[in-house]
Amino acid sequence: MTAHIFPLRVRMGGVATSLQVAPSMPTHHHAQLIPNTYISVLETLFGFIYLVGSVVCSFVYLGILSPYVANDMWWPSFNATGAHTFVADLVNDKMSLNRLGPVDLFGVGAVVEKSYA
Repeated sequence: MTAHIFPLRVRMGGVATSLQVAPSMPTHHHAQLIPNTYISVLETLFGFIYLVGSVVCSFVYLGILSPYVANDMWWPSFNATGAHTFVADLVNDKMSLNRLGPVDLFGVGAVVEKSYA
């Protein structure tokens, strides 16, 4: 690369001075544009396909998972309004009285005055 010299006239303290200025080399590196190669185009294409595939698989997984997380038991189509609620109420009642030991579901003390229909 050949350097071009540019004349420059400067007035300093009332005296006109003629200077010759040559451009200097850049002090920092600039990003150079690299031409697209076949490999870089393929890498970009596969990266984009991977990104789209990951997002699609995430939504499919959430669609499969949604029936299982619809209730606290992780059972699909489990109805928590009947027997499950009765057992939970009975155990909570026994725990509030600080009674230790097994809970008899069919005993006399297993009466909860509430409709579970």
